[in-house]
Amino acid sequence: MVYVDDLLLIAHMAHEAALWRGIEKHITFSEPALPMDRYLGAHYVMGKFKDATGRECVSFSVEMSEFCSSACKMYTIDVQRLSGASGLKLQKADTPYTAEDTAGDSDEPPGVMSSVCASHSMRLLFAARVARPDLQTAIVRLAKHITKWKCRHDRCLQRFVSYVHGSLGLRLTGTMPVGLSEDARILIWPDADLAGDKGSSRASEGFG
Repeated sequence: MVYVDDLLLIAHMAHEAALWRGIEKHITFSEPALPMDRYLGAHYVMGKFKDATGRECVSFSVEMSEFCSSACKMYTIDVQRLSGASGLKLQKADTPYTAEDTAGDSDEPPGVMSSVCASHSMRLLFAARVARPDLQTAIVRLAKHITKWKCRHDRCLQRFVSYVHGSLGLRLTGTMPVGLSEDARILIWPDADLAGDKGSSRASEGFG
């Protein structure tokens, strides 16, 4: 896989060295090949450990704390820059949204963040897709209102980014005993709820 000036190689370890030698006959690299740990703002960590029964296991985690922290800083810059946005500073938020936040139509005036709401929402969509699935529903709810952004959506965005700022340490993790991949089973999966969107009664979220 090639991305700008990075080349990623995915291969069996027994063939890795020979494949690199073949590529290096045609391309001169400025740095030696290294195990992948960072890619497009995400930090990947793999390791091995023994569980309580002595079985050897592999672990995997992916986190985007630096990326999310940068997104929060960009939000703060816009709050300081835009007229009338001083009341939208980051606060403590334990959840990314409340059920009634974006419900129904509103006669409120346009929100002060209407010119930048798309950039903040879509920037964090990347983190949601890679390492922070807990952000997805909030982003979907905000994205529906980008073309009709009201004052209430300013407050929704404030709560959402505040939640991200207060949960930078969250990451996706997984473990599995070595050699037992055939025994893997799904313990939790995303599923639609019943009429979870208060504005449209559409199924929009949930865990099974």
